[in-house]
Amino acid sequence: MPVASEPKATDILSPIRHRAAVTSSRQVATDTWWLELDSPEIAGRAEWGQFVMIGFGLDHLAPPFLPRPFSVGWRAEDGRIGLLVRAFGAGSRRLAELRAGEHALLLGPLGRPFRLEPGSPVVCVAGGVGLAPFLFLAGDARRRGFEVDLLYGELTADKVFDTRLIEELTGGPPIVWTEDGSLGRGAERGGSGDRPGLRSDADAAGAGRPGGSRGLRPAGLRRRAHGVRRGDLSGLRRARCGRALEEGLHPGSGILRERAHMAPELRQSLFGVEFQAPVLLASGTCGYGREYAGLIPLDELGGLVTKAVSVEPRSGNPPHRVAETPGGMINAIGLENVGLEAFASEKLPWLRENLARAHVFVNVVGRTVEEYAAVVSGLDGEEGFLGYEINVSCPNVKGGTMFGTDEAALAELVGRLRRETERPVIVKLTPNVPDIGIYARICEENGADGLSTINTFPGMLIDIHGRQPVIGNVSGGISGPAILPMGVYLTWCAATACSLPVIGVGGIRSGEDALQYILAGAHLVQVGTASFVDPAAAATVQEEISSYLVGAGIASLSELVGGLRLPDHTQI
Repeated sequence: MPVASEPKATDILSPIRHRAAVTSSRQVATDTWWLELDSPEIAGRAEWGQFVMIGFGLDHLAPPFLPRPFSVGWRAEDGRIGLLVRAFGAGSRRLAELRAGEHALLLGPLGRPFRLEPGSPVVCVAGGVGLAPFLFLAGDARRRGFEVDLLYGELTADKVFDTRLIEELTGGPPIVWTEDGSLGRGAERGGSGDRPGLRSDADAAGAGRPGGSRGLRPAGLRRRAHGVRRGDLSGLRRARCGRALEEGLHPGSGILRERAHMAPELRQSLFGVEFQAPVLLASGTCGYGREYAGLIPLDELGGLVTKAVSVEPRSGNPPHRVAETPGGMINAIGLENVGLEAFASEKLPWLRENLARAHVFVNVVGRTVEEYAAVVSGLDGEEGFLGYEINVSCPNVKGGTMFGTDEAALAELVGRLRRETERPVIVKLTPNVPDIGIYARICEENGADGLSTINTFPGMLIDIHGRQPVIGNVSGGISGPAILPMGVYLTWCAATACSLPVIGVGGIRSGEDALQYILAGAHLVQVGTASFVDPAAAATVQEEISSYLVGAGIASLSELVGGLRLPDHTQI
């Protein structure tokens, strides 16, 4: 049976990131294309169940700004790989409509591969584009002598992937059924109509295959599969099947750059410690750190800010939670997190054991002052992190900006947390106030050690065809390159209003972007949304900052902090 395997340290290889040419494109069903790309390096490493990220890079701001994951559906000896791409929106449609001769950026292979138990029969059950990894598995497994049954379902017959191509890729026909009954048990004989690539029971029987069950079926299918119809898999209840799961994926490989020379001029002393570099990973974009292990050299960055931690676990908002916008994205995750107890017992130990030089801030959320205080007091005796980033500015949960927009509430919260801990307390401010300088001074007066500016801007997208919000929470937070100018401006406003060190956040995707924040008054910066486009974005930003300093003949990064030169006629 196919099972997901835990990667071993010795198995982890650097994934390939390169510009690949599309060699062929073929529409195989409604809104669905089979793409083949020239990628010898990825083809040489890809295993069953792994995937690639495909997009156009950080310079491409129109959809798809964010790359999309697609399972490797096939690989050829000449270095081509096959992807099954279905158009769900503007971004995936642009990828689906790639034509021969066009290029796209690939990153992969990623994910846990499937493993087969020697001598065990293989039963693959897939729906929709979830078929892709099983095309790869079924074809290879049959060539290696495994007995394979491939069961494939769709909502309607027009969505069914060309079964002649399935046979070509896998070496055998699948069983196909549809939710509407047009294919599978209960379908009228010949119900596939004139759809190219579909064969009726009569076709199957004529080819010497048993025809006792409606739909498409391979020779030798075991009796337990006869119960398959319209999504009913009860007849397979004893069959052990491989599943392509997104949750729990452990990266099977990583972006391992050559160790960059950490020039002394990047170092700064802040919050009682030395930061080896100015770039951190932003909260909500790097999980709890472990998710990026092997993808980038975490311990060579300045540090990271964890995903939010609340007293109790939170399940977050209903879907859809994420959508693209021009030059960025909108999200309403809803501060989903494992909670204080699980963070301390399951997440923090890995950070403590694996990050020796990069500094960690824990992002803290709560509904009341007491909840914030409970998280801080509950973690304060633990090791493995430097301090806290206090999130008073989340725009996509009810009351998420309450403390960040109420002067008295903010003062009470910061003062209470100052009494709870001697660790650095960094307050993440909201951009949604008339004068961010007032809130910066409140934080300083009540004992904060620093500020993060800024969190996302509230926004909304509407599906004009359904006349409904695109985001399940109705509204969400806007991030990405589109908010860079606002983030730089508000960082400058906060830095000039108080004497606290500031960490600049919002829209950074290059060293030049980061340097704008630094000139505006930020000592450190955080890279967030750009990491979704390129997991190595933070490392790239850090390298570009260093290159700029060398090229400009600047001895120390600290020379640039707050170094904005205003025109003489400027009135503030």
